[in-house]
Amino acid sequence: MFSIKLNSPVLLRKQLPVIAKALHVDEKVLEDFMTVSAFYGVKDGKGTIVPIKKTDTIVYIDYKAYDSCYFVVDAILQYAKDIDASVTIPVITEIELGTDVFKKFSPVQLSDIMLLTRRLKDGNERVTKLAELNAPDILLANERALLCKKVESLDDNEHTPKPDRNIDGHVCASLHDIGYSILDGWLNKNDSAFESDGKNNSGYDPDKLAALVKKAIGTRTQEQFSQTSHLGRVYVNRLANGKTQSQPTEVTLKKIAKATDAVTENELRQACGYEPLPGEDVVESKKRIETVDDCTWIRENVNYFLEFLKAQIPMALPLYNLVILENQYMSIHKDGYDLFGIHRCSVPVEYSEDGTVANVFYPVTFEWTNYRRSIHLTAAVGLLGHYSKDNDLYITDYTTDVDTLYKYAPALRKPIDKLSENFKSSGVDIKDFPVFYYTIDMKKAFSAKNIITKMEKFLRSLVKVRVDALGFYTDTLSDETFIKFLKNHEKVMTNEYADSDVKDFYENVVVRHGDIEDFFAENSDYNSKAAIVAYVIQNEASDDTPRRLVDGFTFDDDDKKERPCVAASKREIETWQKEHPGNGFDLKVFSDTLKKYADELGLAFGDIYYYLDVEDDKADEMGVRV
Repeated sequence: MFSIKLNSPVLLRKQLPVIAKALHVDEKVLEDFMTVSAFYGVKDGKGTIVPIKKTDTIVYIDYKAYDSCYFVVDAILQYAKDIDASVTIPVITEIELGTDVFKKFSPVQLSDIMLLTRRLKDGNERVTKLAELNAPDILLANERALLCKKVESLDDNEHTPKPDRNIDGHVCASLHDIGYSILDGWLNKNDSAFESDGKNNSGYDPDKLAALVKKAIGTRTQEQFSQTSHLGRVYVNRLANGKTQSQPTEVTLKKIAKATDAVTENELRQACGYEPLPGEDVVESKKRIETVDDCTWIRENVNYFLEFLKAQIPMALPLYNLVILENQYMSIHKDGYDLFGIHRCSVPVEYSEDGTVANVFYPVTFEWTNYRRSIHLTAAVGLLGHYSKDNDLYITDYTTDVDTLYKYAPALRKPIDKLSENFKSSGVDIKDFPVFYYTIDMKKAFSAKNIITKMEKFLRSLVKVRVDALGFYTDTLSDETFIKFLKNHEKVMTNEYADSDVKDFYENVVVRHGDIEDFFAENSDYNSKAAIVAYVIQNEASDDTPRRLVDGFTFDDDDKKERPCVAASKREIETWQKEHPGNGFDLKVFSDTLKKYADELGLAFGDIYYYLDVEDDKADEMGVRV
């Protein structure tokens, strides 16, 4: 899926004739606003359309002559409000595209869509950045006009005055090419049916949906509801009167549910024949799965995993890192006692099967370990997709067929054969089940060596200590400042000696503009902003002392859960001083080095503390017992 909240309201050119007709004005007036050829100035409560005079690259605007100035879509909204407040303008404030849309694209078209969505996201971010910089109104207005054009390109690129092109020069495919519209959804009723296993969804009841839509609209007019839900007014009317024979998309149902408290998304999904979302039932399912028997636990975990894949694939963004999938799954399904991981079985290989547009096979295993149940579970899956012209891997489908896994993932052949024989000997053929899996009865192994008892005894013996240190906390560090810091220290994070995990983090976050949290790995040394900052200090400072004394990590505070910091233990500093007498260690230089980085990040530097759980015989040398 692709979802974006726009940082400025958007209108499409094809909406202007309808708006102009409703306002009884010349369409060119609205076009001038959209192209920044005019703005709407208000003085003493009276609005005026003001042409923008341009001489070469210089734009002259006498702002002082007006109390307020409105540009682009804001100008149209204010202009319409002053002319006829009863006319509602259906602006676009967010865009959501579901899996039903992405499944309709060919690999080449999907690559084009990825390019257009990436340009849209970049333009959306520029609007915010210019506003934060207090850029001149005319610059911000031009950026907002460009944002409208980027949305228009995504909607119907071929019919724009200057279509967006890919790097090889061809005009990019857009939603219109598969019969989809940002404003109205599917334009052809045959396209709206979401295909699953070659069959159209059944269970769509137009009359039942109409009753729910009327309940959602409530006392509002259909026009008011269409504006709130960001759906076309005509389409809302057809939904409310049961005249839509084609199944509405999941995105449409989500928009209706967001616009009302009277009906839920799952009620709408049920009326349209879609599977219910986990939603409010997730908490109950989590509680339930903790209490079911082991056999049910295995089956339900695999079923949850398959449902998760169906919801995530095709992916709107490239698969940069399996950690993204891992984190997404953990946020939805997690038994309280589970450890979960996703692992690559081998490098992606060429894939060629009849009836599929994918040409890349990427084998991975999903693994669950539950120590409370003493069960280890593995599911093998082949992710299917293709590489774009930029060499990014897009996942468009998946397979759990054992024969296909056997054919394209040689690394899985031995375990599959072994498991197949094991299951057959017990009267079960793993090929009857859509994912091959195995369990390890860890109970016997653990009970024989008393591992669990020993582990629990060891954990109970640990002593909590408070460690006094020099450094700074990073829990208030904003994403914007952190990314600026990364760019300032690009060299140390991308040189040939840099840690591969750090290189990947920089590439995904800074170069590809990925979400920071998606690329922190729980089992990595670089699982927080503090850890990344500490790496820069360790590898950039002029001497070897920071590498040995400075660390970045997250600890459990009494007042703040999971508080991150960049710190150097005072006891370790004292020990280092004793080991390096004379000029071997200068505390002031060391302190100034840390402070320099804290200042760059805008964080307070000085005396801080953190907590550790350590063995009893090491507690006193580490800190003060709590």
